[in-house]
Amino acid sequence: MGDLATPIYTCQIQLCQDVGDHVDYCVSVLHRSGLRWQKWRRFSDFVHLHDELIRDCSGEEVARLPVSPRWSWLPSFTQTTESLDQQLQELQAYVTAVVVQPELVRHVA
Repeated sequence: MGDLATPIYTCQIQLCQDVGDHVDYCVSVLHRSGLRWQKWRRFSDFVHLHDELIRDCSGEEVARLPVSPRWSWLPSFTQTTESLDQQLQELQAYVTAVVVQPELVRHVA
């Protein structure tokens, strides 16, 4: 098993794909044990995760939450490569900030 100073998880979001009515993002997760997996998630899944964390966490934990990813109300077919790249970078920053906090990683949301 990994060193306890090593974060429990690391996540990377490197790919996104327009699937017609929305964009999916590929989240690659690495557990400190070496186990890896990938999940495709919609942008709204990250927004819902943030809402659940706010609802269920203590005030102290909520204060440490990163800012929620900004949700674009533009239809996916109107988004440019640059806007999708920007969203991907914002999601990466958000996920990175969440997974380095053990109390949030252990949360059921």
